[in-house]
Amino acid sequence: MTLFTCGPVQMYPRTATIRNKGFIHFRTTQYGDMVKDTLRRLSNLLGNHEEFATIYLASSGTGAMEAAVENCMGMNDKALVINGGGFGKRFCELLEYHKISYDSINLKWNEELTEEHLKPYEDKGYNALFVNMHETTSGQLYNMQMLSDFCKRNNLYFIVDTIIAFLADEYDMEKLGVDLTIISSQKDCYRTGLA
Repeated sequence: MTLFTCGPVQMYPRTATIRNKGFIHFRTTQYGDMVKDTLRRLSNLLGNHEEFATIYLASSGTGAMEAAVENCMGMNDKALVINGGGFGKRFCELLEYHKISYDSINLKWNEELTEEHLKPYEDKGYNALFVNMHETTSGQLYNMQMLSDFCKRNNLYFIVDTIIAFLADEYDMEKLGVDLTIISSQKDCYRTGLA
């Protein structure tokens, strides 16, 4: 049997000098300042200028989607989902898993979402609309202004997954009246409580 153990290994003097200076970690003021600055910059990129409105989550994009469902919906609420592919379907699965009532606007492959799709859902007592801004499994980039207007008319939370669209497509939370945005570093972040 061969046992490989760590060193002692020699360091270059300049490496030892850097190591002796210490480093920024989560208990230092510098780290806290860096996180606050990062959150502020991220909020500005989202078009969200509320202080302390962005939260980091240690999760996948699906984990952030689930956090949105769990934190924005109650057992007596009802959601509407734009389901044009795999990620819209994921919102449906999460709502179903948490036993939250929902309806789904199911789009066929390559079918564009229009006002006609939304008309049957006007004034039906929904609490929130869930949408993936860019449904990558079908290549659909949804008309966010149309959905924003629908949410305003119907007094709905507007919850948008922009994991793919963030920084690639025009997006401004305040202009669109978005209540919660999900983004992800690997292709996760939020406003009003989750990120």
